[in-house]
Amino acid sequence: MKKGYGMLAILLIVCLVLSSSLDVAGSEFRSVKASGNDIVWNGADDREVAAVTNAVQNDTRKNASGPKITSNAQSAEFPGIYFIWDSKQSDNGYLKVHSSVFDKFDSFILTAKTANSYWDFEIAIKPGQEMTEDDCFVFFIPKVKEGKNINMVFMSEFKQKSLVSQELNYTENPVDIPNPDRGFYRPQSYVIPVNGGTPSFPNLKATITGTTVEVDARIVYMEFDLRNFSSNAPLNGRPIGPWSAPNATPPQYGTTQPITPAALDYVRQALQRVRDSDAVAIVKFSYDGQGYTYIDSGIYDQVIHDSEPGAPHGRVWYETGIPEESDLSGIPGHEDKNWVQYHLWQLGNVFSEFEDSIMTVKGGIFGPWGEMHSSSYARTREGYHWLLNALLNYVPDSRSILVHAGGVMAWHNAEYGTDYSFTNLMPAPASGTPAQRFGMFNDSYAHGGEDGAYDDWGSLSEGYALIGTGDYDDYDRNSVLTWIRNQNNFYGGETNTLSEDDEGYEDNIYPRLPSALYEAAYTQTTHLNTSWSRNTYKLWGNFVYNEENVTAPFTPPHDGVTRTAIFDPVYDGRSGMEYMRDRLGYRLVLREANASKWVVRNGTLRFEGKIQNVGFGNIVNKKNVSVILKAKDGSSTYTALTNLDARDWRPDLDSRASNTAAYRDLNFSIKMSDFGSVPAGDYDIYLRINDPKETSSNRRSIQFANHDIWNTSLGANLIGSTTVK
Repeated sequence: MKKGYGMLAILLIVCLVLSSSLDVAGSEFRSVKASGNDIVWNGADDREVAAVTNAVQNDTRKNASGPKITSNAQSAEFPGIYFIWDSKQSDNGYLKVHSSVFDKFDSFILTAKTANSYWDFEIAIKPGQEMTEDDCFVFFIPKVKEGKNINMVFMSEFKQKSLVSQELNYTENPVDIPNPDRGFYRPQSYVIPVNGGTPSFPNLKATITGTTVEVDARIVYMEFDLRNFSSNAPLNGRPIGPWSAPNATPPQYGTTQPITPAALDYVRQALQRVRDSDAVAIVKFSYDGQGYTYIDSGIYDQVIHDSEPGAPHGRVWYETGIPEESDLSGIPGHEDKNWVQYHLWQLGNVFSEFEDSIMTVKGGIFGPWGEMHSSSYARTREGYHWLLNALLNYVPDSRSILVHAGGVMAWHNAEYGTDYSFTNLMPAPASGTPAQRFGMFNDSYAHGGEDGAYDDWGSLSEGYALIGTGDYDDYDRNSVLTWIRNQNNFYGGETNTLSEDDEGYEDNIYPRLPSALYEAAYTQTTHLNTSWSRNTYKLWGNFVYNEENVTAPFTPPHDGVTRTAIFDPVYDGRSGMEYMRDRLGYRLVLREANASKWVVRNGTLRFEGKIQNVGFGNIVNKKNVSVILKAKDGSSTYTALTNLDARDWRPDLDSRASNTAAYRDLNFSIKMSDFGSVPAGDYDIYLRINDPKETSSNRRSIQFANHDIWNTSLGANLIGSTTVK
C-alpha cells in the first residue's frame, strides 16, 4: 500500500519544443527531439514558478529496475526532460520537462529511491500553474528524509492523455435551419436600366406557395434582364405576328450597346443588398426575361426571333428576312468578342467584387427567359462552346455555373474532342477541373412529362440535338440524372405548372411523393423556388410523411423499375413539404464530440468527432472551418483556422441517424499558438464554417441542425469545452 508523507524537494519543469513528439508503448516513454533544443536550467527564474508536488510512499516496488533519469544532464532515455539537484543528492532536486509531454499525457509518475524506500510523485499541471519565460512548467519536490540521499530517480506510469466526450445533444432538430447555398430561394426580377436606379429586394421569410409551410430563405434568385442593351430584345411586348390581335401595337426595342457604368452600378447595388442581408445570390442574366420572343398560345409553340445582341436571327431578320452579318462588338481592344461575350466581360468585374455573396451563376443568356433554348446560339454546339468558355473566364473560379447536361457535353466535346452524349455519358469530372464547375438548373423540376417524353418538359433533354446522333431517342432520363449526380454540384430550379385537367395528371408520379423524394436524394437537389409552382407544392404539402406513405413502392414509367424511398423517423407525421424544405442541399448534424479536457497554453488542442450530412446535397462552395475559443467567464474569443474541408462531409442516400456508415470524421489538432495569446481559464469550443471571402463576422455561417448548439452572435456551433492551463 502507499502512505502519504511530507514533501520531497525535486523541481520538475516542462518546456515546449515544437519539433518534439512523444508516445507511449506500455510504460515506455519515447520522444524525438531535434538537436539544438536542449533544455536550459534558468536557476532562480525557474524556481520562482515551481509548483510543489507531494510524495506518496511506494511499498510495492522491491528493486531499482526500470528506466532512470540522469541528474544535471540531457537525458537520452527521456529527451525533453532535465533533472538537476538543488545542491547535492540529500537536497532538493529539479526536473525540467517539455510541455509537449502534456499534449500526450495527463500525468506521469516520478519515483525517487531514498535509502531503501521508494517515493512516488504524480507529475501533473496544477490549476493556475505558471510557465517559465521559455514556456516551461516547474514542479518543486521537497526532500523526503532529512540527511538521506536520493539515490536515483525513475520515470513510469505515463497516463496517456485522452479526449473527453462532450455533453451535447447529438440528435437532429426537425425544423427549418436557414443556411447559405441551399434551400428554397426567393425570386427577384430586375430590368437593368440604362441610367441606373434603385433595385428592390425580397422578404427572405415566406410561406411556400400552395402550402402553409414557412421558410426563412437564404438564397435570392436574381434574374437580371439586359433587354435595354440589345436591339433584338423587345422592351414591352411580343413582336407582331399571326398570333397578334388585329389592333396590336409593335413593341419597342432596346439598343445594342455596352452596359453603361450606371447600369453596372445598379447590379452592384442589388448585390450589395444581398451582402447586407443573411442571404447569397443565384445570379442570372438574359436578354428576354419575360419570354416576349416566344409564342406558346393556341396553335403556336415556337421562338419568334433571337433576343441576344448581334444574333443572326434577330429583329432585322424577322422583319426583312436578312440575317445579321456579324455579331462582333467592334469595341476597341475587344474586337474579337461578340456582344454577349463583351457584356459578360463587363460583368466579370462585378462577379469578382461580390464573389463572397454569389452562390452560383446561372448560364442563362440564350433564348426566351434565359432558359438556354430555341435561339440561334442555343441551337449550335459552337454557341455553347464560346458561351461556357466566357462564363468560365469571367465567373470567379470558386463559383459554379448552371447549365443543362446537353449543353455541358456539347461544350466538352468541342473543347476536348470527346464524343459524350446521353448514350455515352460524360464521366464524373476530376475535382478542380473546368468540367466540374458545372451544375444544372431545371426549369420544370420533377415534372416528368407526357406522351412518353419523361424529360421534365424538355429541361432534362435540352441540348440533345448537339450531342451524339442528334436524335431525341438518345435521351434517357436515368442517364441525365446520373450526370447530375456525378457532377456533385448545385442542382435545382423550379417546378412547373401542373393542372388536374392535364392529360395523364393522375398517372404522373414524377412530381408526387415519394417519387420526388427519391429523385431529390439521388440528384442531390440543393435549391427550389418558393413561388413556383403552386399545384406541385400543394401535392407535397398535403403528403403525410409517415412510414407507410414514404415506403410505398412506385414504378416510374420511363424504365419500369420499382423503387422504394427511405423513411426517416425524425420527420414522422410531418408534411412532405417540411421534409423537402429541410433536406434541400446539405444539412449537418453533429453526432459525436470528444475534446481535450485541458490543454497547456503552448500545447495542442485536440478534437475528434463525427458529423452526418442528412441533406440531399453536398456543400459545394469551399468554406473556411475555424475553431473559436470563447471564455466561459466573459466575452473574449480566440480564433484559429483549421485545414478541414467541409466539402468532404458528403451525404448518403440513407440519411437516418442509424446509418453510422454515413458519419464523416470531424477531427482537428490545433496548436494553441495559432489562437494567439490565450489566458488560462475555462473555454467553450465553437466551430464556425463560412466563405473564405466573407466580410462579416457572423453572416452566412453554416448552422448545424442539432438542438441548442447555435450561437448567433458568433455565427458558430458549440462543439465542446476545455480548460487552458
